[in-house]
Amino acid sequence: MNYLLILCLLCAAAAPGQLPQYNVTMSSADYDTLYERDPFSDVYLPCTFEFQGTNWNSVQVKFKGHSTRYYPKKAYRLKFPSANQFQGAVQINFNAMYTDKSFLREKLTWDLFEEMGFLAPRAHHARLSNNGVDKGLYLFIDKIDKNFLVNRGRVSAPMYEADDIYISADMTLQPDSILKLWYDKDIGSASDYSDLTQLLTAINNAPDSSFADTVVKYFDITSVLNWFAGNTLTMMGDSYTKNYYLYRDTSKATGQWVIIPWDYDLSFGRSGDLAVPYPASLLNDNFAYTYPPLSGPPNVLKDRFLATPSLKEMLRQRVDTLLQTLFTESHLFPRIDSLVALIESDAMADPYKWGTNEDVIEQAAALKYYITARRNFLNKTFVNPPAGNYNDVTLHPTQLGVPYHFVAYDGRQIASLWFSAMSGLDSIRVRAYPNLIPSNVQNQGEGKYVKRWLRVTPYPASATFTAKLEWMYNDVSSTDREVGIGVQDERLLHCYYYNGSSFVRIASAVNAFGNFVDVDPITEANCDSTMYFALLQPESYTQKWFRQSNNYWQRWYDIKFADAVNGFAVGDQGTLLRTTDAGLTWSADSIGIGLPFRSIAIPALNNLFAAGEHGALYRSIDTGKTWSRIDLGTFRGLRGVTFLNSQKGWVFGEGGTLFETNNGGDSWSGGSPDTAGTIIGIAAFSANSLTIFFEDGHATQTSNGGATWSPFSPILNVPKLRKVEVFGANDIYAIGDSGAVIHNVSSSAWVNLRVPTASGLSGIHILSQSSLYVCGENGDIYYSNDNGSTWYKQYSADSHDLNAIVFTDSVHGYAVGNAGTILTTMSPGTVTGVRPGTQLPGEYRLYQNFPNPFNPTTQIRFELRELSTVRLTVYDVLGQRVATLQDGVLQAGSYDLPYSGNKLASGVYFYRLDVREPFGGTLRYSQVNKMLLLK
Repeated sequence: MNYLLILCLLCAAAAPGQLPQYNVTMSSADYDTLYERDPFSDVYLPCTFEFQGTNWNSVQVKFKGHSTRYYPKKAYRLKFPSANQFQGAVQINFNAMYTDKSFLREKLTWDLFEEMGFLAPRAHHARLSNNGVDKGLYLFIDKIDKNFLVNRGRVSAPMYEADDIYISADMTLQPDSILKLWYDKDIGSASDYSDLTQLLTAINNAPDSSFADTVVKYFDITSVLNWFAGNTLTMMGDSYTKNYYLYRDTSKATGQWVIIPWDYDLSFGRSGDLAVPYPASLLNDNFAYTYPPLSGPPNVLKDRFLATPSLKEMLRQRVDTLLQTLFTESHLFPRIDSLVALIESDAMADPYKWGTNEDVIEQAAALKYYITARRNFLNKTFVNPPAGNYNDVTLHPTQLGVPYHFVAYDGRQIASLWFSAMSGLDSIRVRAYPNLIPSNVQNQGEGKYVKRWLRVTPYPASATFTAKLEWMYNDVSSTDREVGIGVQDERLLHCYYYNGSSFVRIASAVNAFGNFVDVDPITEANCDSTMYFALLQPESYTQKWFRQSNNYWQRWYDIKFADAVNGFAVGDQGTLLRTTDAGLTWSADSIGIGLPFRSIAIPALNNLFAAGEHGALYRSIDTGKTWSRIDLGTFRGLRGVTFLNSQKGWVFGEGGTLFETNNGGDSWSGGSPDTAGTIIGIAAFSANSLTIFFEDGHATQTSNGGATWSPFSPILNVPKLRKVEVFGANDIYAIGDSGAVIHNVSSSAWVNLRVPTASGLSGIHILSQSSLYVCGENGDIYYSNDNGSTWYKQYSADSHDLNAIVFTDSVHGYAVGNAGTILTTMSPGTVTGVRPGTQLPGEYRLYQNFPNPFNPTTQIRFELRELSTVRLTVYDVLGQRVATLQDGVLQAGSYDLPYSGNKLASGVYFYRLDVREPFGGTLRYSQVNKMLLLK
């Protein structure tokens, strides 16, 4: 109970409601201009800014940053009048954090730098909207300018920014004409670079023997040490030719220069992939922690500093101190936990997030792993002289419950062990075999493995122990990785131990971002000189869907085909994909405005329609080459556009938005049968008879073309609907959260053909009366050949959320989703060789309740792999039990229990699942999840 109470208090202290909400309002024309124009335009547009009920007028806004302007989620800069500043600032920034799936790296860095005593930006997480459209989770961050200096108690004095366009600000001595390109002068006379020239002359021309004295004379040496030490800890090598400021503090008699850092999203293990064209090179899941201190592009100060023994020793001591005080697990892990509790709900709900909900959690674990691995690497290679062997470490464990890190000569952390029991154990040896295929693997040419294996050997052989094992593999870039070519999704990997004759699967979990696997437990029975651990993809895995190789990063929301070869997909940033060869190749074009497009309709190949955010309805009459906007007179978000035939069609969306056309889209007329809800689909069987479906699950129908409306047969209890499709003359299918597939025939009662997944479903395709495909979150694709009575998972080796699925015939299928995902299949649905949905669960698992937040009811799902005693309880933030939902023996299977908080106050609550052997035996599984009640 103590653990639960601590967790409750920690999470309650950072409830989602604490995130500040900032709102920007623009004219509709300016909003469109912001997204229609070149995103790299630095011309500000007028807006109003609101925070906590106070409005700031005469404010200006533009997109900011360099890389981020390519991506669907934009970063913003706002400029305030000098007479009406925002909390002492004339300019403020909202960083999009799009390339960082954790949403944490910059915040962690700025907090760390502040504790180091660095003159650096401060930041906090926030929500941002523009014209009422939720733009997601942002990082509010200081703009470094004269107001920043004054607010930090510094004088406004000359300051230069290392420009991120030329990426050449390496502190070499250059003529003024070059320096003005490489360094933007933010404070002081724009034509006077004499003081910067004096500084660069000194550090370039100083003899080696006096370079240390020169640095101390011209620089605030603490700021230099903090810059290099901070970059060393966070593994930031991206800031030596851009993204830093040189500030001359004229309040000091010597006018010493201070370095101010900037832009640290590419840190804490993240690295670009130089083998991938920019800017897609920054969108990857590569991970590293072994970059040498001060690695990165050449910089005169950096390179000469490291080459000067006395200065290098000062840096070594500074890094050593930080590794013992601030950059530690005990200091940073609780901070990561509290930040995750603060932003988790908003990160998962971010409409523009690049990754999936699961990514957010795994990234937080990867950040923790990085801190441990980086500490060990630096202690082994920089703070202390290297010692030991490569890939072979022996330790002498004496304590239970503490980590033993096996760090090789080169600083690589090859494994960690946490012992929960030991007897007669003197020492234990861990040896890694890097970049080697496990020798006993069959079908090695398929590449369904990690090219690394691990042997754990206890001494003496008679010793016994129980421990958790964590070991890592290499995946730095697409050209430097140990992951086999047959592994498209590392989450499909499992740890096996080879027992001398065969591989035996063992309980494990792979973190695909940190490139490590946790195995719990292992014992002496898994460890001797003939046994070893390997990461393999199960042989039973039957892959029918394959990810197309591309450098797209947009989220695709919809895909349609006009015929067997001509297809179109729409997505973020107004991007249209077109194929004329049945999906073998795709070309990208712009619809004309940088907004997300949710739906595409093809009444004819020369008559296409795309619908999206901010009332955007566009038409193309030349197979998607050019597009023109149709002004519907609304700026509400559009969720879909559909046609009954070549002439009759509808467009629908938020706030009950509903428009129809009777002439192939030449003109549209509007109506709103229910303005309270968001329409997500239409079932139309004739021009005048249609049923519209709302996100909250209710529906309404008309039989006279919309003259009158009446309620339709109520849908089963589904928290959220996402899409509707019709088949034949009277079949309606609605899909939504928690695997819901709701079927109705001829206005009869609804039947839930539930898919065996807790994921939300976003796409459906009906091949025939009996054959159905659905797709959704976490890369889920399911197939049924008996109209939903049985579902079979169709493996894709991809875990990105999928938003739409379509087939051109019974075997050629396409699914699209987040992070540029395009999956294809040329095989019929699989019903053998894969696990059917009716098979018993293979593990114990507690899912996130849904909906969450909830008011007042929600569903809690869990899975049992065998007969167990189960106790499911709910607690408040003080650790007091408020409900017991289950307490007894249950058979193996999947369970959904409803919970009502109608007697509780709004706030954070926790539910806990304890699974024991039947009739109260040994604890097998325990998990606590958070949920939020909002009334």
